[in-house]
Amino acid sequence: MSDLGGQPNRIEKNTKIKGDIISQADFRIDGKLDGNVKTSGKVVIGKDGYIHGKVECVNADIEGNFNGELLVAELLSLKSSAVIEGNVSVSKLSVEPGATFNATCTMKGKGMPSSGSMMGKPGSDMGMKEASKPLERAKTSIIYLAAQAGMWLDSHYQTDKRLFTAFCTIAGVGISLWVVLRQLKRFNSE
Repeated sequence: MSDLGGQPNRIEKNTKIKGDIISQADFRIDGKLDGNVKTSGKVVIGKDGYIHGKVECVNADIEGNFNGELLVAELLSLKSSAVIEGNVSVSKLSVEPGATFNATCTMKGKGMPSSGSMMGKPGSDMGMKEASKPLERAKTSIIYLAAQAGMWLDSHYQTDKRLFTAFCTIAGVGISLWVVLRQLKRFNSE
């Protein structure tokens, strides 16, 4: 973890905290937090860590459990042991096979405001044209379908990772093209 604004902060294993945390530095949670975290750095939830609440950060690495609203301005990385439930807004998403991702996900382009207070006002499109909304819906659909297909394949084809990787790549491209073409067709007919 980098030292944005000072020493990284930690909530150690066997520690439980109830309340809100605001920090300029990175934050690592290996214990339990019932509350909100807002930082201009990175949030790491360790394998034994758990957060129930709202998290606003620039980057996040999750190995443990999260339940709530997660607003990540840049990269969200989910390790194989991660369990995510709730609402997620992110610019980039990395999911390892085995991670559980039961969340509503909104993908934002790099530098685009999110719905979180740290990244923009809720509901504001900050000058985005109406025409981009079908493409945003298409991106969300692609992420959801690819994650579902990946989890199914991972559970059925553990023995041959090359087959799994090749199928996911082909399926992802096919699904992406189908969804984008369908959304563009719908947009043109409106």
